Amino acid sequence: MNYKDTLQAVDTEKALTIINLEYQTMGQYVKFKCLKCGENALIKAYGEKKNLHYCPKCKASGHIIFLVMAVKGIDWDAAKELLTKIQLPSSKKITEEINLQYDLTYHKFLEDKGITEDMRKALEIGIPKGKTMLAQCVAFAVRDETGIKIAYYGIKMKDGKPVFHKSFNPEMYLYNFCNVNPYRNLGAGRV
Repeated sequence: MNYKDTLQAVDTEKALTIINLEYQTMGQYVKFKCLKCGENALIKAYGEKKNLHYCPKCKASGHIIFLVMAVKGIDWDAAKELLTKIQLPSSKKITEEINLQYDLTYHKFLEDKGITEDMRKALEIGIPKGKTMLAQCVAFAVRDETGIKIAYYGIKMKDGKPVFHKSFNPEMYLYNFCNVNPYRNLGAGRV
């Protein structure tokens, strides 16, 4: 496994646990004490640039492999092997439907992307009305594999950046998976 694949494969919280660094989850980031200055540093737990850390106080930065090397006093290969083999319980999935309901509306932005009003309704996407954390976003309801609505996810229309509540980890869910029919392509009379 190469460097980039290793960074994407490693569960940030599992890695910090295995090297005994105390941390606090903050949305897509995890806060921990900087090894250099002892102040709060942040490491990205998922998404683009996953497992890269930065300390705003002393400007120390790096990635999870270097953290493991520093804390454990081991070389690159040993740190990489440790990270790719850890098997601790993963983040908990959301189990209760959220009681939040956005009024998602059709918008010229969606039309320009080739999304019709019927598609918008079927996919539960749109532009939220009113003042919300997803204002100026294309938002959509996220449902787990059983169809329970667990979150709303937004993508800013201006710059394409994601917006979501800090308790939601988008990497744990496959959008619209609950609507997949596993028997659709089997043909008539097959089970």
